[in-house]
Amino acid sequence: MCWLNCCFCVFSTEAAACCVESGCLRQMRQGCRMHECDVSDVSAAATEEAVANVIAAAANCTDGSDVVLIRLRLLHGPSDTHTGWSRREKDMLLLCLDRSVPRVCPPIDPLQYTQTPPEFLLENGVRVVRLRITPSSRYSSFTTVPHRVEGSCLRPHSTSAEITDNNSASAAGAVEDNEDVANTKRLARRRWRKAAWMTARIFNEGGWYHAERRYAKVHNETVGSGRNTVNSENILDAAMRLTEKRLLHVDVFGMEFIGVIVALTSRYAYVAVPFFQDGQSIPHWTLVSRLGIPSLLEEEKEKITRKRERCDRVADDSKYFLNEEELVSHDARPLLRLPPDHCVQVVLRAHKAYCKHQRSVIDGQALVSVVFEDAAIISCTAVGNKNNFMESLSTYSDVLQIVQASCARFLRGYGKYTEMPAGNAGERLFTALTDTVSVHLKKLRGREAQSPVTVSSPQEIPTLVEGTCVEFKAKVERWQDSADDISPGQRRHSTVNLERIRHTVAAMASTMGGVLLVGVTDDGEVIGHARDALKELRLSGFCPAMVKGTVTVTEMRAVLGDRPTTMPKDWWKKANPQQHEQQTVEEKTDRVVTVITVKRGPAPFYTTSRCSVPYTRGFASTVPLHVVVCARRIADLLP
Repeated sequence: MCWLNCCFCVFSTEAAACCVESGCLRQMRQGCRMHECDVSDVSAAATEEAVANVIAAAANCTDGSDVVLIRLRLLHGPSDTHTGWSRREKDMLLLCLDRSVPRVCPPIDPLQYTQTPPEFLLENGVRVVRLRITPSSRYSSFTTVPHRVEGSCLRPHSTSAEITDNNSASAAGAVEDNEDVANTKRLARRRWRKAAWMTARIFNEGGWYHAERRYAKVHNETVGSGRNTVNSENILDAAMRLTEKRLLHVDVFGMEFIGVIVALTSRYAYVAVPFFQDGQSIPHWTLVSRLGIPSLLEEEKEKITRKRERCDRVADDSKYFLNEEELVSHDARPLLRLPPDHCVQVVLRAHKAYCKHQRSVIDGQALVSVVFEDAAIISCTAVGNKNNFMESLSTYSDVLQIVQASCARFLRGYGKYTEMPAGNAGERLFTALTDTVSVHLKKLRGREAQSPVTVSSPQEIPTLVEGTCVEFKAKVERWQDSADDISPGQRRHSTVNLERIRHTVAAMASTMGGVLLVGVTDDGEVIGHARDALKELRLSGFCPAMVKGTVTVTEMRAVLGDRPTTMPKDWWKKANPQQHEQQTVEEKTDRVVTVITVKRGPAPFYTTSRCSVPYTRGFASTVPLHVVVCARRIADLLP
């Protein structure tokens, strides 16, 4: 079934194709100023992939347009009638867009599509949404690789700044003799490499490298400086030693490996690699990453069931995947295992690797859990020859070696980029981006320093709709259980805790700013919360430190709208006629709505602490900020 029908208009005559044809998509071309797309099913993986193609084509435009328009039309059956957009329909479409954007590689900066909120229209009975995207060529000089959708990504050379598409290759050759242009390109490549390493340094020193240095200072009698204090040279040794910590390693240039999709949930596809033991011909399978479901497996998601015969399973006689608890514990849906003939081989390029000492032991051997994030599918093919396809896969040992090699590249950067005076611009920028106490970056002025949305009274809340600059939180709770209390087959239930609120605040400061309303449901209903529910919420300690006044908190009385205005019938016949009514009124009047107003910060991104990763606001949700986007923002600040 064809989920989308897309057309692209206003082509420039000299533009050339910049994206591959996918499914029912017609060929996308550079230089286009407008894209139109018909959407049938916002929950289908094919829809997400096709919308991602539209977004990639808009970001690839090089005709000089400052903004490219995308027009999406929601199709419906002939018997359906629509008089407008419901709140639920808006949320579903925006969440579909948030799932589509991560399929684009190289990643798109959220600031390219969040500057202007989406427009929800009704044209001749058809629901239409308009999006505006800033082309990458107009937004950043460090995005020279054309954006592609998963399965058709370009393989990078030493740096992304060195890659050009086929259309610009001839133009680049024509100006190669120009010495000024060559010097500019050389400086840009050097600047990009430094920004990429500084990005890795920010996260790695907040993760495994920082933990290793602290361990070395405690256990070594003589403590030196720099990386000489580190006992091990990679995150794997640190994870084996610090058994209770989940450590992070970042590589902006990426870590590539070959795996196979072995299981699905309603939203994610799980990638595994074989784990061989000595003398074992049939391997175990260890999960290493999860992704959005490729369109190649869309039909399988509908067909597959959990009730498979043992002979149909991917693994041998084992009933579970290694590392399953680490990856699937936060997924609310059951894991659907694919039979061998339905598996899909993928080449992944990941930029984050989380490592943790694994509790499970295989034949006396302790394992290290390795989970890759910020991963993009470079190629995606159905498993062909079932007999020898195992030979083409990366094994668990190969994955460990890939992570070790990435750590070695990172450590070599200290000798290349830090052997300079302590007061150089790069070190000053690094200090400014990692200081959680003092503010080093200048305060934004004018409109950029103001929140795009403000709330001055409870009556304004029902008119708001969740989006990039508006977030609703119904209630605040603490985690009721710990990781030790969860059995392998049990899923952790999601609650809104204070740390999630801090993540949203940091994400808004990293994007456009906005308002976070606690005590309001996703449907915009005001339910309020207890006055002391947020008394332990910290609005300091962000990394880097925020300018004073970036975050403000206001409490408003929760106007529920259902308070009785007259006494109930036969109230005087009750034993205590006023006690119950008075208690009910007091409970309602004591509830408040907390409005947290966030201004956009001057830093390229913010995190909740020195050891956290940055988040950003998407179309309707808080999502992790890709490390490549972090590197681009840092590169723009380097001299």
